[in-house]
Amino acid sequence: IEQGRTQEEKLRTAFREKIQQSQNLELLRSQKVRVMGEVAKLERQLPGKAEMDAMLSEINQAGVSRGLQFELFTPGQVRLTEHYAELPIDIRMSGGYHALAGFVSDIANLPRIVTVDHLMITRQKESLAFQAVAHTYRYLDAAERQQFLAQQSEASKQKGRSP
Repeated sequence: IEQGRTQEEKLRTAFREKIQQSQNLELLRSQKVRVMGEVAKLERQLPGKAEMDAMLSEINQAGVSRGLQFELFTPGQVRLTEHYAELPIDIRMSGGYHALAGFVSDIANLPRIVTVDHLMITRQKESLAFQAVAHTYRYLDAAERQQFLAQQSEASKQKGRSP
């Protein structure tokens, strides 16, 4: 009898939880639809492989249009993640303070996602030197996603073998 009472109490608690979940189900479904829309919107901001050259050109053009002198513009090694590829670009340029600030603003206003970090500004004789790493992001095509998953699988196998 005691086991039956304990079992009954557990079932009643589970039943109450299920009722609460079912009452919020419609709200959760609408939230899911809204979140999926936001994810789709953000994914559209990620260029594909074919659009990367145009994006690099846009970043370069942003500096040139501000009158900055590029000393270095070197794309680095692409890093794959589960959902996107990241391309770091080492940038070194010189120019006036307002031109540098305008350049960063122009990059922030690009229709694609570009972040700037490792920012360093130093004074030169008649201008400022600007050094940073810009990171551009693009979505993975199916082959790249499979490659990433295979690398992850291989890495986990290697990790399992090591003592």
